Amino acid sequence: MKYKLIGLDLDGTTLNSSGQLSCRTQKALREASRKGVHIVIATGRNFSALPDFLRKFDFIEYTVNSNGGEVRDYRTKESIFRSHIDLDGATEVYEFLRKKKHMIEVFVDGRGYIEKADFEDIKRGLVSYRTREYVLKTRTPVDNIFNLFRDNLKNIENINIFFETDDEKHKMRNELKKLKNISVTSSLPENLEIGGENTSKAAGILFVADKLGVDKGQIMCFGDGLNDLEMISMAEMGVAMENGLCELKSAADYIAPGNDCDGVAQVIEKFVL
Repeated sequence: MKYKLIGLDLDGTTLNSSGQLSCRTQKALREASRKGVHIVIATGRNFSALPDFLRKFDFIEYTVNSNGGEVRDYRTKESIFRSHIDLDGATEVYEFLRKKKHMIEVFVDGRGYIEKADFEDIKRGLVSYRTREYVLKTRTPVDNIFNLFRDNLKNIENINIFFETDDEKHKMRNELKKLKNISVTSSLPENLEIGGENTSKAAGILFVADKLGVDKGQIMCFGDGLNDLEMISMAEMGVAMENGLCELKSAADYIAPGNDCDGVAQVIEKFVL
């Protein structure tokens, strides 16, 4: 069998628009696992923000979290690899962002933190560009996000910045290009995500593959967003979802039906099962 490791983005890819794993996709992944294929989640979510219902699926072996900032053994929850923003990069980003007024989140030790005032505004429904239920369930509010940022400069997995308009996002991306020792990507229309200079889902997947003795030529990966681009380009078979970005689809080896059409399952059934 050619493919021995499948790397899966979650939102917009493996999960449907309701945030669920369809029965058909569950079955395809379970059958692939039984055939000896390793199933790895590769997501922009931090570890604590992974959907609770995934726990019942014993076919998931590893998770690449925070766009590659951390890799965990999903069954034991043990952190086995970290690719954090280095101290110089984190310090520069800290000094840069604390002069701005954008909403930010900081990922540390598998958890996502947010300013308490922003959390309360989202809770009251005052922030139209954030998903209320997701934030309330997955983010930990703190009195001062920049104090937490400063106190954890050596342990930053990822930083999310949120914008009300595309113009704000575009301007910030251009400003961030001037900073060193970081990478900038995005998984949502309203955000930018800052990681380490060499941090990516691709690097996390390759770490797991090396640990398992899987060659790069035996890797299949699925994604829909900009933060999946390196992973899709690295894999022997990079699969972009029909609902994904045009840039990603241009780089992919195969275009799958959308995430609401069991696209992941259809590709696995065709090429693996």
